Amino acid sequence: MGHVASDVTTQVLDNGTQFTQFSIKTREFYKSKGDQKKEINYHNCIAWNSVSKSIEELLSKNELVVIKGRLKTKRIDKEGEKSVYKTEVVIEDWTKIGYTDVDGYVPEDVAITS
Repeated sequence: MGHVASDVTTQVLDNGTQFTQFSIKTREFYKSKGDQKKEINYHNCIAWNSVSKSIEELLSKNELVVIKGRLKTKRIDKEGEKSVYKTEVVIEDWTKIGYTDVDGYVPEDVAITS
């Protein structure tokens, strides 16, 4: 579960396959030496075809979302440079929770599912 941290962008390949990409921001709270700590992580997400279409229609930046999917790492080779690895969450299903305020309060909206 996290907040959509970037604009949701959709593209269509030459063969008609549609995909949507965006990133989500997650927060993790833990204690270290008695002090409360917060760690923020960003995750690249990609959705294909019908899942992509539902996300394109219903999801936007700053919304709280629950994502179900799998991790996929791909290698990107650039000529003359070292290979770079990129890990993405390939979305299989998702649920929009809504918006939250700074403290994480979730309004009493009905969740929207794909």
